[in-house]
Parts: sequence; C-alpha cells; structure tokens
Amino acid sequence: MSPNPVRAPSLDISDSAAAPGDVATAAIHAHLPTGQAVVSFTARIRYDTTVVRYVAQDSSRTGSQGVVNATSGLVRVAGIAPAGFGEAEALASLRFAVLAPGAPSAFTLTIDELHTLFTSNAARIGAAHQP
Repeated sequence: MSPNPVRAPSLDISDSAAAPGDVATAAIHAHLPTGQAVVSFTARIRYDTTVVRYVAQDSSRTGSQGVVNATSGLVRVAGIAPAGFGEAEALASLRFAVLAPGAPSAFTLTIDELHTLFTSNAARIGAAHQP
C-alpha cells in the first residue's frame, strides 16, 4: 500500500440551497496527496432528472481539454491535462438547472479512471460521492 493513498474524489455543489430556477455548478475534485497531479480521468455523474437538468460544461480553464457526453440522468466526462491539473483545481465543472428542491442530494459521482504523473491508474474508486 502506498504511504500516500488517493483519497476519494468529491463532487462539490456550488449552492447547497439552490432553488428551482437557479443554476448550480457541480465540480469534481480529486484530493490527491501534495505533489501529485491528475493528468487524465474519466468519470460518470448520475443525477435525478426530476430535481436537476444538465445545462453545459464550464470550460474556463487553460492547459487542459475535456469531453462531455450527456444523456438524461447521466453525464460522462473525461479530461486530460499533460502538465497536470492543479492541486485545488476542479477536474471538471458542470452546470445544472435546478428544477426542484434537493439539488445537492440529486447526484452520484463515479470515478472510472484517475491517472497521475506517477501512476498508470491511481484507483478504481467507484461510487465516490453521494451527498
């Protein structure tokens, strides 16, 4: 076992009190030990379609590329950053329209692959976050 194991990633919602009509951002964070950086990942976010609706990917970051495949109730996302994502940087940020109360509990994150500068696959983490 590695002395610095990978902590479970999180899906952080921008507004825990988002009301119907608001737009909330769901950001995936890796939480790796200091000095490690994610260079690529694939993930799935399942969501309750009665509570939120996928709107778009936030793509304001430089030095990385991401791909999103969204269907009703499921968003698949993949990203790559050859120099690594910053330690505090979100791997991906997605915007959702809030349709009903309870947005923070409408999501389940699964990380399928997480590659760092030092490992070929840091973890098959599985269901990492369900608020």
